[in-house]
Amino acid sequence: MKKTVVTFCVVVLVIGATFLTGCTGGFINRNSSDSFQSLVSGPSMMPTVHNGATITVRRNQTPTHNDLVVHRLFDNGEYMYLLKRVIAIGGDTITFVSAGNDHHYIYLNGTRLIEDFLGATTYAVPLVSMPFIISRGFTITIPHGSIFVIGDNRPISLDSRSYGYICTCLVLGVVTNIRN
Repeated sequence: MKKTVVTFCVVVLVIGATFLTGCTGGFINRNSSDSFQSLVSGPSMMPTVHNGATITVRRNQTPTHNDLVVHRLFDNGEYMYLLKRVIAIGGDTITFVSAGNDHHYIYLNGTRLIEDFLGATTYAVPLVSMPFIISRGFTITIPHGSIFVIGDNRPISLDSRSYGYICTCLVLGVVTNIRN
């Protein structure tokens, strides 16, 4: 099987994003089921993924609820590569309900999300910079072929709350291994 050396580097500093930096530099088969590794830069996926962790990402895997995915985001004429958690997939309805103090609870298809891995204090999601989420709450149905992603460090994460749902065509792959 023919192998190709693939290296990608992204060095972008933006508060609230977890970026992939520093380079796979490994051999990646042209086979669509291959994986790559990358370093993580940024705190938006803590406590699950730490700054400086190495992740393994499987290409062309269909993302589903709770998966960690690497996706591209086009911003200011350049692509950024971000690591986020899938909260909703095509056909799902998500609702942000006010919990007071500029925080919201997240409901997926009518059921409140309880994400024990985040700790008890993070169930209420800060409003942060959510231009399309009004202060009294918000409901959206995710179109088929799209996903809604949020960083685990909810107070600082740049994610779908800011830039909306994303097309699955922008997903590079699903994380299969984390080395913090």
